[in-house]
Amino acid sequence: MTDEIQNFDEFIAWLEQDGLSAKKSKRLWRKKIFTNLVNNESKTIENYEDFLLHKKLKNIVGKSINYQDIVAIICDYKITMQYYVFTTYISKYVIKVKIDSLDDFIEKCIDSTMSQHEY
Repeated sequence: MTDEIQNFDEFIAWLEQDGLSAKKSKRLWRKKIFTNLVNNESKTIENYEDFLLHKKLKNIVGKSINYQDIVAIICDYKITMQYYVFTTYISKYVIKVKIDSLDDFIEKCIDSTMSQHEY
């Protein structure tokens, strides 16, 4: 339950960072967003899914990658219409991953036990 609350707090912060904010009461605004999530309101669910994707991609930055003879650390990403494009430190490789292949890429190519701080 604590993780869900923390995730909701991060979602609210992400929305605020994206320019959304309460017009009158932050407490009521948060309550409305929570209610919309529980009731599967389509725009709120779409925003929440975007938030989860952003969080997943952000968590990849700094991780070691082993992909097609490339062993490097991911330093940045961007999203295009068809790909997630990752750049790496030092070697400056650019790796394109199809939108629908992200989870498979993470599972097979990202070393979650090693980060840039261990080099």
